[in-house]
Amino acid sequence: MKQLPQHLVYITPRTCLLTFDVIYLESNRNYTFVYFTNGKRMLLSKTMSVIFAALPSGQFLRISRTHVINLHYFRGINHTNETPVALVGKGLQLPVSRRRLKILNFSA
Repeated sequence: MKQLPQHLVYITPRTCLLTFDVIYLESNRNYTFVYFTNGKRMLLSKTMSVIFAALPSGQFLRISRTHVINLHYFRGINHTNETPVALVGKGLQLPVSRRRLKILNFSA
């Protein structure tokens, strides 16, 4: 597996993220949950679009209105259900919007 460069991204002056440790982001209106490889999560009072703009391009992909994934942890797409899901990390399944499915297939 190819090792991605580690980027330190400052969301606020006191909050920074090591991008390699981030598995995915989940939006909840004006808040964003950041899920890490160690199983912890962080709640940020920023919209996901603000955080996504600060992340390095090419390493993260928005798969739906509510989810952004780290492509390093992307394992594939499961089409067995009506809604396709992205397999991320170890057994995690996140819904993929129809509009973003073509981009995800192209990135994989």
